[in-house]
Amino acid sequence: MVQKPGSKPLRRRLVVLIGLRLRLFFRLRAWRDVPRFPAASAECLLQIDTCVSAYLGLALTDLVAAAVYQTHQLLRALGAGEPKRLALALSHEALLRGILRGRPAAARLLQQAAALAERTGSAYARSHVRFTAAMLSMNRGEWHDASALMSEVSEVLGEHSHLNAWHTGQSTIFRMACLLWCGELRLLATQARAALREAQARGQRLIAFEMQLFSLWEPLAADDPHEAALRTDAALAGAPQSPLFRRRMALLAQLQVALYAGEAQRAWELLCAAWPEYAASGALRLPLLAVPYHHIRGLAALSTQRPSQRPVALAAARWLRRQRTPWSEALGAALFSGLHRAAGREFDALAELESAERGL
Repeated sequence: MVQKPGSKPLRRRLVVLIGLRLRLFFRLRAWRDVPRFPAASAECLLQIDTCVSAYLGLALTDLVAAAVYQTHQLLRALGAGEPKRLALALSHEALLRGILRGRPAAARLLQQAAALAERTGSAYARSHVRFTAAMLSMNRGEWHDASALMSEVSEVLGEHSHLNAWHTGQSTIFRMACLLWCGELRLLATQARAALREAQARGQRLIAFEMQLFSLWEPLAADDPHEAALRTDAALAGAPQSPLFRRRMALLAQLQVALYAGEAQRAWELLCAAWPEYAASGALRLPLLAVPYHHIRGLAALSTQRPSQRPVALAAARWLRRQRTPWSEALGAALFSGLHRAAGREFDALAELESAERGL
């Protein structure tokens, strides 16, 4: 029986997670391959599938509980030996390790997951492994590689739309994020509009909400922050019901619009109001989420033009540089450029700006 970790206090959940991770550590050390696939009971397979559903759902709101379910998933999949579920479980573990410890920690597991997926012949398993590889590339800011992988995932899942609506939607969302960070704003606008119409026709409110948020970049690129603000408000009006989820997903959009419109004080107030809750959620432990939020926090602090806020910008710039990924270092250099400019060090500001340009 799988217990409900999300209902326990955080400290107790962490203790549960540490115990499970220790069990998994020794279980994986003893595991090499699955020479044959024993028949698993229907109850065992249902438990694995339940853990998968809980993991995917909680990943957006409770990272500790999600990790507990993901560990349960892999432990049960190793015991069952069913190839497709084991491939999915290994790819989930590879993603978790890659995000927390870097790509080398994920490489072996992802390779094993890919081999198992090929042996099963499952289109969903193969696309899932590609999805994980794309997420790891996004985590390092390798947007062009991630975009190509996400396009492959969307193509496969589009041909087999019955396989998993969650991954179909997530691959669409992350593909749009890749286009944004690649600077392909026209292509982003075109594809986001098409994805929005499709999501609305299917009643997929989460995907529609995300596509509306991505659509704000079209008016911003046309120097129309007022229209961008209207689109953000429209997206919030039709957002999923969870207040916490809505605030997290819309915050970055609201900050971008406010900063572009020159409303630095409003952006700073929005950020100060939301930051404690966002930090407490655990989302800032994930570089894919933490890097843009640390960057925009530093940018908002700089934009107030108050010397008292410069330490916040300096802390954000240093944090970004410590991550040692190409995109975090580039965004950190951009913040350092602003800090040098505010202090009157024009030559240093130009050098950092050139470094940011090369990195992006």
